[in-house]
Amino acid sequence: MKRSLILFFICIILSLIGSYYAIVKSGFKLDDLQLLHQIGPRHLVIILSFGVGIYVTDAFRYMILGFFLQQKMKFFKALELSAVNFYFSWISPWSFLGPASVMLMLKKEGVSIENSVLISFGKSIVGAFLLFSTSFIVLILFPGNLWGNQLIMAPLMSVLGFYVVFLSLAISLSYFETVHSRMMTCKIDLPHAPTFFSKTLTIILQSLGNTAKKTRSLYRIGFKGLGAYLFFNALYFLIFVGLLIYLLWDLGGVSVGKSFAPALLHTTLAYISPAPNGAGISEALIHVFFEGLLPLKSALVCVLLYRVSTFYIQMLVGLLYTIFVLQDFFKRD
Repeated sequence: MKRSLILFFICIILSLIGSYYAIVKSGFKLDDLQLLHQIGPRHLVIILSFGVGIYVTDAFRYMILGFFLQQKMKFFKALELSAVNFYFSWISPWSFLGPASVMLMLKKEGVSIENSVLISFGKSIVGAFLLFSTSFIVLILFPGNLWGNQLIMAPLMSVLGFYVVFLSLAISLSYFETVHSRMMTCKIDLPHAPTFFSKTLTIILQSLGNTAKKTRSLYRIGFKGLGAYLFFNALYFLIFVGLLIYLLWDLGGVSVGKSFAPALLHTTLAYISPAPNGAGISEALIHVFFEGLLPLKSALVCVLLYRVSTFYIQMLVGLLYTIFVLQDFFKRD
């Protein structure tokens, strides 16, 4: 728990640094705090509704996998998994601690290792694939003004493309157990290539095999299960991104058609960023995604309100739940 608290405060510090940069970049001053007067009870109710929707759909993602794996899960147990997953995901780079904490909880509940791995890591892998592939397609087909800053967007496009190919291969290879088992232990040694290249290729192939192993039971849920699971994944991300789209529309006057692509990619940045939940980076790059759509000062209010209402509230809820309800649970591990 002490280590997770350190990570928690690192996230807060990174966010404050990124927010400060965004404030300076936008020219935001104390007089501009009047923009906050736009936020009334109606907005708070709608924000709360989106927040509840995120938890409910995420809980259903766990329940559907559990149901089709003959591992039925009660709704409130799934909510508990969501709370813990959000906390540990948002305080760790690439969200890697989230699925691990869920797997630990499921194993201690008596769920088999195979099912625990699929419900925890398989959920994250398939969800990430859906988000990344959608973002990649949107960036190609509906870029809008996003390519105005190629110094940022070109690397983002490259990273998204790599993840889409990597996860596509991993999910495809998950059916072939012999192949991905060999990949997990393979070592590449190219005689006429630099050592660094051979080591990098070895790491990629081993990671590909490990990722495929974590989703190898996915085919067991069948087409009906996969269809239901993909539906709730899409609904989950639509609600997540939908909150930012709503804030940009209601507080900034930006139409849904213009805000969808930048809102989706800004949220995706939180998942692919080396910083936990994109802390600092997501705030600092507000101008890259939203400049030209609305005044940067208004964009700053919308995005910071969105970040606080999703990532940081989820971190806080998960932290409090872990401390007061599950502290002994993780301490015993």
